[in-house]
Amino acid sequence: MATQNVGALIERARVAAGLSQRALADETGISQPTLSRIISGHRATKMREALLHFLELDDYLDDQGIPPRSEPRTTL
Repeated sequence: MATQNVGALIERARVAAGLSQRALADETGISQPTLSRIISGHRATKMREALLHFLELDDYLDDQGIPPRSEPRTTL
């Protein structure tokens, strides 16, 4: 898949999920500026693929009726 296409897929999925770039960045553990570069095609393909995988997993969990976590995530 072309680099630009991955960024476009991520952006469409983000919009469809009703998430801001900030919210998606927070959920994925990356910064909003980095997410913006991923979407625009200015970051390595591996990082975009990992983000796309996260979005696919999120869709799967939604399809299975598994609700999002209500408590904030903590880092160790």
